[in-house]
Amino acid sequence: MTENSPETPKRRMPLNPLQAGHHQLTKDESRYLLKALRLTEGEKIEVFDGQGFFALATLHRIDEGQPYLDVQEPQEAPKPDHELYLAVATPKGDRADWLVEKITEIGASGLIWLQTERSVVTPKPGSKKFERWARLADSAARQSRRVRVPKIQGPMSLEELSEQEFQNRLVASPIKTDNALPKGALQGRTVVVIGPEGGFTDHELEQLKNSGYNLLWLSPHILRTETAAIAAAAVLIAHPS
Repeated sequence: MTENSPETPKRRMPLNPLQAGHHQLTKDESRYLLKALRLTEGEKIEVFDGQGFFALATLHRIDEGQPYLDVQEPQEAPKPDHELYLAVATPKGDRADWLVEKITEIGASGLIWLQTERSVVTPKPGSKKFERWARLADSAARQSRRVRVPKIQGPMSLEELSEQEFQNRLVASPIKTDNALPKGALQGRTVVVIGPEGGFTDHELEQLKNSGYNLLWLSPHILRTETAAIAAAAVLIAHPS
């Protein structure tokens, strides 16, 4: 079951809070609708709140005054049968930005930055990086017609991650396995753990084993952290069981 909204109209914009009625556009919203999308008086756009609700809205502009939207009653998109979360050791530089965009497009429900013994990057909660990642996820959700925007969380240790509720736990492994996933692996909540480029320590691997993680083999080649995360997401979302 898809969580995407209906196919029309094609132009979309995040709007939070999402409420029926008159919505006075901010300067940034006006610039986006009038300059970027070239929306004109009476044209419709889809607005969504990133939490599963969407609505049609009509642009109005009285003479040259401040434009506003007339928002119809919001509807909730069907909830997905499964949710995939990626717990990833934070990549360096703009590779983290790229990863946020791609996991949003593919359909992951969330991204958890993982703090490991060999982590090189540790993002600070509430920092400008998290604000940028939230904007990137919003933009990617708009482009890919998603109405639920993945949450970017962390950093989180393996111990903290083990306390989270997941029905299925997987860890990307360079060791070839049969990938004997439980039947209906993506029914409920699934988390896939991706380690840093230096790999997990023996102690961390023991932690993961004791916490019930199954090995997930992705490639005979050595993958970068962000590549492994995308490969895991693509495989498990396209073939959930």
